[in-house]
Amino acid sequence: FPSGTIEASDRPDVDTMVLLKAGCFNMGSEEFPAEEPIHKVCVSVFYMQTKEVTQQDFSNARKFNPSVSKGELRPVENITWPEADTYCHPAKTCNSGSTT
Repeated sequence: FPSGTIEASDRPDVDTMVLLKAGCFNMGSEEFPAEEPIHKVCVSVFYMQTKEVTQQDFSNARKFNPSVSKGELRPVENITWPEADTYCHPAKTCNSGSTT
């Protein structure tokens, strides 16, 4: 949403989500080489969940639990970016290959 707005139809129905406004900030640090250089980052408006995704949440949605440190109420871990993206946007996978 480049304009910094979110359409009503795009709002999640989850009570544990908060809307974060668009803005810019300086990211990085001169104290650690891996975090250099300090650079400006700008993000669009987006929703963020206020709690960590539990292993139970992830397993219910994705039908597997890749976590090493098991526990239904523990945060899910040991997932790849594509797995996290699919969890957040299940329609991408559901409509994959669809011609409709």
